[in-house]
Amino acid sequence: LLTNEGGIVSTEPARLVTRLAEAASIDPAVMTHFESWADPAELARRIETDPACASFQREIESYLDRFGDRCMNELKLETITLSDDPAFLYQTIRSYVAGGVRAPDPSLDGEVRRAAEGLVVERLNGWRRRTFAIVVSQTRARVRDRENLRFERTRVFGVVRRIFVALGHRLQRAGTLEDMRDIFFLRLQEIFGHVQGTSTDRDLAAIVRMRRAEWAEYEASPPPPDRFESIGPVADERWIVPAPVDSFLDGNQLRGVGCCPGIVRAPVRLVRDPRDAGDLSGRILVAERTDPGWTLLFPTASGLLVERGSLLSHSAIVAREVGLPCVVSIPRLMETLKDGEMVEMDGTTGVVRRLDE
Repeated sequence: LLTNEGGIVSTEPARLVTRLAEAASIDPAVMTHFESWADPAELARRIETDPACASFQREIESYLDRFGDRCMNELKLETITLSDDPAFLYQTIRSYVAGGVRAPDPSLDGEVRRAAEGLVVERLNGWRRRTFAIVVSQTRARVRDRENLRFERTRVFGVVRRIFVALGHRLQRAGTLEDMRDIFFLRLQEIFGHVQGTSTDRDLAAIVRMRRAEWAEYEASPPPPDRFESIGPVADERWIVPAPVDSFLDGNQLRGVGCCPGIVRAPVRLVRDPRDAGDLSGRILVAERTDPGWTLLFPTASGLLVERGSLLSHSAIVAREVGLPCVVSIPRLMETLKDGEMVEMDGTTGVVRRLDE
């Protein structure tokens, strides 16, 4: 009922990248670079500096002007965005070309939605049917508005990020910081206090070094459980953890929340970083969590399984818009499945069957 709403800006990146892939596939100069340079950063540099690729590069820049801030971890100011490093974009376009990704047939738009509406309407009559029409119309509109507002939030974060990067660059030139991005290891009060001359901390670089060391420890630590109670400082990791939720229906099945209908039987690809996804053609994308930076992978995948999330997660909304069978909120998904194993997923019931067991 919530598929193919239209007007959701989050579906635009995948649609535009599909067009870029189609343009690249008929451009001999671009294809030569795709075939010659495996490293995404080098591929990006070669295309950016090749006059023969100027037309294609203008399309890339047009995309980045609009969606350069839409990336993995986009709400973390320290994130290096596509505008700062577009290598992932070039890598994705190349994977679309290799996988033969094409724009979906417009005649199929809304097919699943119309079928679902028909099933509901034939079971209702009178005031119930009218109530259903009002509720579903309002729900669709609010889901669309909520998702589009998220994109506007991303743009605001992009502006703030650029402000602090510029400020970090000035502090680096002044010798206060060793690198302009070190500014993201400082608190706002420390930054503004230094700029305004009210800070009692003289050595911001020393503070950065201390926090870099702490951050490295956090990065090396296992992720915390989904829910826990802490005793004392959270950093001490004195946690009371409730018993885990059993995710199994029986020995070879897992259960989550179905978000987009469709039954898919295919091998899974476990992905922890979209930049390392590789070729997803004919595979089900499996992730612990996703954000807007992952949606460029959706057109090449056959299905989507996510350990976290809900019906209103960004990935669930975009999956419904593009018709990608999707199940989210599957406890212990990443530790249960093995990369490459065959599964059958049902995007309606939320059941995932392991076929290799």
